[in-house]
Amino acid sequence: NFEKLNIANKRAMNSKVIGDIIANDYPIKPKKSLIIIVSFVTGVVLSIFIVLLYNFFREEKIKKTEG
Repeated sequence: NFEKLNIANKRAMNSKVIGDIIANDYPIKPKKSLIIIVSFVTGVVLSIFIVLLYNFFREEKIKKTEG
């Protein structure tokens, strides 16, 4: 057990601090309007895609039953 701890300490000694920690005084706020616009556009595109896909498979089913 002591050997594992000794190996862990050697690994930690080989690390070094590259730079200082950068902290902002004010937290970054999420861009709510951008999130809403992107989700709306994504929803519209996905709904159109689903309708077209549904229509394609429905027409294929009708073609198979007719001929």
